[in-house]
Amino acid sequence: MGSHASTNRRVLAMILPLLDRPLRIVDIGCGSGYFLSMLADIYRRRGWPPEQYLLGIDIDTERYCVSEVPFKTLDINKPLPLADGSFELALAIEVFEHARAAYPLLEDVARVLAPGGRLIMSVPNVMHVLSRLSFLFTGHYSMYPTPSSRPEKAGKLCGHIQPLPLQYWHYGLRYAGFAEIGSEFDRTKKGAIVPAALLKPFAMAASALYAAKIRRYDGALAEEVRDVIPRANSFRVLTSRSLIFSARKPS
Repeated sequence: MGSHASTNRRVLAMILPLLDRPLRIVDIGCGSGYFLSMLADIYRRRGWPPEQYLLGIDIDTERYCVSEVPFKTLDINKPLPLADGSFELALAIEVFEHARAAYPLLEDVARVLAPGGRLIMSVPNVMHVLSRLSFLFTGHYSMYPTPSSRPEKAGKLCGHIQPLPLQYWHYGLRYAGFAEIGSEFDRTKKGAIVPAALLKPFAMAASALYAAKIRRYDGALAEEVRDVIPRANSFRVLTSRSLIFSARKPS
């Protein structure tokens, strides 16, 4: 399960302010351990033994190559092999789009986090303007070709099986009990800037009309999703490659 360098940089920038002390961190779908190796280096330089605080889990045992960080075999379509409340930070960088049941997986991540613990996750953004056009003309979102059911393809691009937009990931996080849900972005797709700028006034108007419709339909729902609806058509969503979420498990 790969991730773009810009995504890794943005996630690391989100983690660093949290490291005023050594956090117990699990990297779900860690792949070769590239991101864990960066964290291990930070922990070593601060005098924190990486092997005591960091853990990588992935289905592919052969790729993993960070000897100083423990590793467990994982199948994200099964319960996580981790104890309740055993970590303070869970990472899932370009992973959940591969899960057959992403919402139960979010609930399981909440289970293994200690109260006050955080999840930082990234997924491909299917709602940037080029992806929307791709779906209009081909029936496929960007980075979501027709999927393969062969297990050996699960970690590849054809293993992307959850083309969920921002508002549906936001729902999954809320349903799993997370609070303080924030959305960030990695890099801007240059080819999306001009069409997004042209479409932005229409997208903003459509979002306002849709919000009014929801208020008429269900006032309680409108209040619940008040901050989510405008995000779905924001300029960053219309232009960014990946969505990055940060959420906290209530204390």
